[in-house]
Amino acid sequence: MKEYKIDIHGMTENDAYCALIEFLGRVPPGAKKVIVVHGFKGGTVLKEMVKNFHHHRVDYIMQPLYNEGESLIYLK
Repeated sequence: MKEYKIDIHGMTENDAYCALIEFLGRVPPGAKKVIVVHGFKGGTVLKEMVKNFHHHRVDYIMQPLYNEGESLIYLK
């Protein structure tokens, strides 16, 4: 299965939000998961933005135990 991944760390919150919306629009139907690299050592603004992100394709969002700098978005 193809992996869909976006790296938003280093972006402003607004730019990261817009990039995530645009990225989800390009992920094909049938995809089940998106990996979002937001980083964590420079602060938690992007991590929190992803955690609270709402989009019609998003089923749920989780933080993997193996990497604090990534979140997993599971799609409907």
